[in-house]
Amino acid sequence: MKNWIGVTVAASGRPRLLLGKLKTGETCFIEDIDMDSKIHTMYGHEFDLMDPQGADVDIQDIAHALSRIQRWGGHTIQPHSVAIHSIHCQEIAKSWGFGADYQMWALMHDGAEAYIGDIVHPFKRNLATVLDAEIKIENTIGEALIPGGKLMTGGMVKNFDEFSSAVEQIHPNIRGLARTLPGYERYAVDMCNAIDFNVWTWEARQSAEKARLDFLRRYFGLKEILNKSDPE
Repeated sequence: MKNWIGVTVAASGRPRLLLGKLKTGETCFIEDIDMDSKIHTMYGHEFDLMDPQGADVDIQDIAHALSRIQRWGGHTIQPHSVAIHSIHCQEIAKSWGFGADYQMWALMHDGAEAYIGDIVHPFKRNLATVLDAEIKIENTIGEALIPGGKLMTGGMVKNFDEFSSAVEQIHPNIRGLARTLPGYERYAVDMCNAIDFNVWTWEARQSAEKARLDFLRRYFGLKEILNKSDPE
């Protein structure tokens, strides 16, 4: 008997995905189709996108997901993950003389994307519900994972993000668009010269596993510094 796929309705009224039938004639369902707003994470949490709870936030999940989610909708010369971008933002904050708090915010500013993905900005700006959910998730991550309970993503942290994005645009191994985006080139080069910060030493391509471990190392290092500076 050939396997086949279909949808039927369970007694609860919820749809179920029908994989096929066993040789015994028994109907085989994979599982009830999840119609609510929860996702199942790699480290065993049920994370509710519309009602995020701190108990379901796990730095291991965040590092794992961000190291595998690609920036720029995948339109890069070489793979470039959100984790690598976040690491670069933390390096920018450090090179500009900001303390562990700003470095932590820079590292974690895209943490919500571990749960909702990296939606390209021209599309995200037109999705009010997604933006609201992202803010809730950011606040929950701050309360759950950052000493002091706050995750800043705007203000100076946004400058770290925009500078990193500008460099990504012109970096020959990431976007390589210097010739078509001269404004970005001038901005990035001028900033690098002003702070004596050599962005060309950035490793544009690294394995997802290396990015995951590097992200975690930086997170726990900054967390230790912040806990020492603000003991409970």
